Amino acid sequence: MQHYLRPGIIVFDVGAGNGYYSMIAALRGARVVAFEPDASASASLRRAVELSGLPVRVVEDIVVGPEHGVGRTLDDYAKTYGNPGFVKIDVEGAEWSLLRGFSWTLAESCPTLVIETHDELIEADCIKLLSQMGYKISIVQRRWWLKEYRPIKHNRWLVCRKN
Repeated sequence: MQHYLRPGIIVFDVGAGNGYYSMIAALRGARVVAFEPDASASASLRRAVELSGLPVRVVEDIVVGPEHGVGRTLDDYAKTYGNPGFVKIDVEGAEWSLLRGFSWTLAESCPTLVIETHDELIEADCIKLLSQMGYKISIVQRRWWLKEYRPIKHNRWLVCRKN
């Protein structure tokens, strides 16, 4: 992830959890917008941001969805905060749905994406959608460098870039 970050880049951390990746990005000088709908995780994230003094904008307790009416889309947030250059997505099975609400920004500003997947079918749908948009996708088997303690059958990262 650090390879893609540079000072001033806008980063969306979607499914920020306790803010680990948000903090890494902010330490590298990125302008971070963190999204976390889980109230407990969002509270931890807010505390971490406050204690660190890092410039992370926390959008808490929200649902980022594929279309208007269910929640705001990532395209909506890009209009508010600026087009991201890097997006980390960890949304526990809602990856494809979320990407559908991000299609304008993906086509126009071509951010680098890192997407954690937990389901082979959803992963295949994401790969198909992003490939059709001109993204090159590398699959990273996450297990080899970070032990996973949750009972997950499928857990990989998609690193998606346009040339």
